[in-house]
Amino acid sequence: MRILSFIYLTAILLNGCFYQKDFDGWQRQSQYVEMRDGTRLAVDIYRPTLNDNLHEKPLPVIWMHTPYHRQKLDENGQILSDNILPPLHEGADTLLKNGYAFAAVDVRGYGASFGNVENWIGPQQTDDAYDIIEWLSTQEWSDGNIGMTGRSYLGTAQYFAAASNHPALKAIFPEMGGFDNYKIFYSNGIYRSDLAESWESLTRALNESPPFSPNGVAPIDNDNTGRLLEKAIGEHGQNKSLVETIKNSPFRNSEIGDSEQAPHQLSSPAYYLEDISRSQVAIYHRTGWFDLYAKDALLYYNNLDNPQKLVIGPWYHREHFGFDRDQEKLRWFDYWLKNKRNGADEDLNISYYVNGLGWKQSNFWPPVSLANQYFLNLSPAEFGPLSTEQLDTETSITRPVDYTATLGSTLERNNGLWPERTKSCSNSTVDKWCYSDSGYQLKNGENSFQFTSPPLENDVIIVGHPLAELWVDSNQSDFDIFVILEEINADGNIHYVSEGAMRASHRKTQPAPYNNFNLPWISNLSEDYQPRFNGPEKLTFELFPVANLFEKGHQIRISITGANAGSHQPSNQESGAELTLWQSKEFPSNIVFPEINFDEAE
Repeated sequence: MRILSFIYLTAILLNGCFYQKDFDGWQRQSQYVEMRDGTRLAVDIYRPTLNDNLHEKPLPVIWMHTPYHRQKLDENGQILSDNILPPLHEGADTLLKNGYAFAAVDVRGYGASFGNVENWIGPQQTDDAYDIIEWLSTQEWSDGNIGMTGRSYLGTAQYFAAASNHPALKAIFPEMGGFDNYKIFYSNGIYRSDLAESWESLTRALNESPPFSPNGVAPIDNDNTGRLLEKAIGEHGQNKSLVETIKNSPFRNSEIGDSEQAPHQLSSPAYYLEDISRSQVAIYHRTGWFDLYAKDALLYYNNLDNPQKLVIGPWYHREHFGFDRDQEKLRWFDYWLKNKRNGADEDLNISYYVNGLGWKQSNFWPPVSLANQYFLNLSPAEFGPLSTEQLDTETSITRPVDYTATLGSTLERNNGLWPERTKSCSNSTVDKWCYSDSGYQLKNGENSFQFTSPPLENDVIIVGHPLAELWVDSNQSDFDIFVILEEINADGNIHYVSEGAMRASHRKTQPAPYNNFNLPWISNLSEDYQPRFNGPEKLTFELFPVANLFEKGHQIRISITGANAGSHQPSNQESGAELTLWQSKEFPSNIVFPEINFDEAE
């Protein structure tokens, strides 16, 4: 069996055997940099120091493109420190002390930058990234080799920057970055109402605060009165509302006003894959199984031919326990920007964590094809166990839709309940308690269709993309279906594993415009909208990808509901709404799991 080289190297790094820090501090300065259209963006530059002496020779530069303030003031509206690192820098100190300059840039229309935006992210950020890279690469303290880093929005921004094809951008390290804008805000036609609203509320609070407000954005150097910052903030009021854009774009190809441009497509790196590949920028993708962008990183890996590596751990949006991210980031940039022969090119593959089992490695995804079917056993007592055998009888069960059933808000779950407890989780190992028993389970699901396997006679390992194939009907012209996959341990504790959802009117599939792992690609196009049913019809959709060990003696549970309150806006909330689930040879409702036996695979 191949040794997981990245884990081995991380252990070396943790023992301090690989890198020697060259610097002990840094100095910060800020200024405006003018874009091609005259708009000025606020830029903070950090350069390393030794014994308070500024390093003068040119160095590689790593930068981040952020809407969350390149630098903040304290609760009294004062500069925190001349040399305070930027918020969400995630490793800038390690890079600075090992011989890199670092830059943080407020996105156009945010922070202290001027301008406004039509889309929250997209081609405008690509053009701005090109201009920033051009400026960074030509400064006297830069050696012309540029990299990027950052998570979430800052991760997605890196893919757009790669699409700019600036020759100085050599390597990026996007974490939890988005691939398909439509899938971020819609679950196959069901609007995730809390996500856009929460993001806009957050950025509006950050973005519209008057100069020198508590926790507000820091002005650039020499803007002591805040006059320039006040002028920049005034332009932010023209930003187009993300909530209005998303709510008015229910389809992947929805167009806003007379623009004849679909916001979802403009804001999706998925539509710029050729440009990203052409750049040949080296890409280190990182995500987590419980993150909203878990599949996104896999799609990037399968659709780009850049030098690339992918790590997926047992994380939500913020964690990286069991993985020394900062040292791995340093190793990545040292190889691609400093030409250090440290072996970073020897493990350009996928390293993924099987929850309950440990780290595994693969050169391709998925490592196993869809295999075993578990049929939803509709017994005379309504809900029987999950069964590997299809029933001979024709059965259907009708249940009322409970609009209070919920898994909690998307944003809350994506950010995780763990941040406090996981602070004690180490960078070198993954302890099971760091990710198990997350607390997310279906609530108010008494009227759901629920199927539970008998205690497992053997371990069952699922790695890949579970697929729901359901035959359903309703007394409504349109309705929603949610499928939740959970594990029940021997003590009865429930562990969330995965979920998937679809609005019935969005059931039409098309050939995927990119490598979608041979899974059905639900188009979500306006011309494929089908609101009417003619008796039971088949809904086929995938759940979030997963790598999970269901232990011997544990149980697999599938719950099917018609609502997910707190995160998804229902198609309607009419009293008397019902769902009918079918199970027979003609209408075989089932879940297909990609099971793997590592002993045989290895």
